[in-house]
Amino acid sequence: MTINTTLSRLDELRPNAVSAELKAAWILALDGRLRAEVLGLAPSSLSYPADADEELTASEPYGELYLLWCAALLDLAAGETARYANSMAAFESLLDAYKRREAKRYALDEEGFKNVRL
Repeated sequence: MTINTTLSRLDELRPNAVSAELKAAWILALDGRLRAEVLGLAPSSLSYPADADEELTASEPYGELYLLWCAALLDLAAGETARYANSMAAFESLLDAYKRREAKRYALDEEGFKNVRL
């Protein structure tokens, strides 16, 4: 998933007046958190609009994380608390699946057991 792909899908799913720059900032913030908190990696050097077509950290089928995160933030900004709660529940469910996959992928490497935060 890329920033541009996420933005176009988000705008189709939830038409909004929020600037592309703000939505891209939300995407990049989530990407940084996934890298740091889930994978234990340094933040990426991606920026918007320069890197809008570069792949983000969470690859498919987990790229929907970015879409769900932005949708939840749009719901919150609009004051739609019930819709926000539903969006966050979907986001958290996919995030848990992503964490489990990454834990399996990185738990045992060629050097032995490696701790992954869940």
